Amino acid sequence: MFSRFTAVVALVAAAAVSACAPAAPPGQIVLNLDSTTLVTASGLTAAELSALRNQDLSRVLRVQVKGSGIATAGTHSISGNALQFRPAFPLDEGREYTIDLVLDGATGSARAGTVSKTMSLASSTEAPATRVLAIDPAADVWPANLLRVYIHFSGPMSHESGVGKISLRGDDGHDVTEAFLPLEADFWSPDHLRYTVFFDPGRVKRGILPNRQRGRALVAGRRYSLEVAQEWRDATGRPLVSSFRREFSAGPAIEKPMRVEDWRLGSVRAGTREPLVVTFAWPIDRALAERSLSVSTADGKPMAGQGSLSDGDLRWSFTPTIDWPVGEYLLSALPILEDPSGNQVGRAFEVDMKNNAPPIDVRRSVPFRVTGSPQRH
Repeated sequence: MFSRFTAVVALVAAAAVSACAPAAPPGQIVLNLDSTTLVTASGLTAAELSALRNQDLSRVLRVQVKGSGIATAGTHSISGNALQFRPAFPLDEGREYTIDLVLDGATGSARAGTVSKTMSLASSTEAPATRVLAIDPAADVWPANLLRVYIHFSGPMSHESGVGKISLRGDDGHDVTEAFLPLEADFWSPDHLRYTVFFDPGRVKRGILPNRQRGRALVAGRRYSLEVAQEWRDATGRPLVSSFRREFSAGPAIEKPMRVEDWRLGSVRAGTREPLVVTFAWPIDRALAERSLSVSTADGKPMAGQGSLSDGDLRWSFTPTIDWPVGEYLLSALPILEDPSGNQVGRAFEVDMKNNAPPIDVRRSVPFRVTGSPQRH
């Protein structure tokens, strides 16, 4: 649990006021950061709070990582006699935050000035509890032109990026430098349980300058390890239970579009809940498959059920929630479906827009039929 601390700082009038409206005596503003990661500014007068209700509160109370110059995302409100800020994500233990309270004439305050205080949440004494569960792709061989990797955690993580927390090491024992896209961006799933790592597409895509200068980070035939540092902090500010290493081999690049005609569909029997098993020509992207593959009747009515990938993301199984009725069906894929190298149905990632433009109309569904009846026992 976060430790609680309070800083009491004096706000001194710093601007002249009208002679007919004498300055209010300096008041005391209490800046507080508590265990619910709620930042509060109390000690404001009733008149100031009333005036603030019509103001942009994000201009009055600002919170940022010390020295970043970027405001922390969150929501502002007035509760009782205090101005409050609740971060969109828990603040990190051990990291310093600067809290600024700005009062001026526009806020209806007779006293003007800025109260600033740098605070940090003390590190928790609780033992780490979050660990890396898995890293996708699930296959043991990754294509040399891989674009995306997914890291799955056992619990919600902080909003820190993976820059500096993830490294790629070759079979020669040396780190592969500048392998990943170096963006301090939020590549988290909404629940902060999955983080997306992007290989630098400038090195992946053939023919452009970074690729010509340095080549791809992965070379077919070599062994690698992707390593996650223990220091990466979870939503409570604690480091991971341990570091994590995922070993794999690099295989030939996949530089052709996916084709639904190459997908093999197993048979299912009416009156059963046997899974429909789809085998792909090569592994597909796990996260995108979860959102883009579906089964429906031939007339477009969705078939309720559960889909899951297996066998190194090479097979997708769909189990209906009710017994299969006899009829015609469609296995469909949304246009967002890709393999881990960015190849889509009907369009390769390595595409020459002048000589190999993507087709306008691409088939993204496979018809199949359910016939027969369950065996009697």
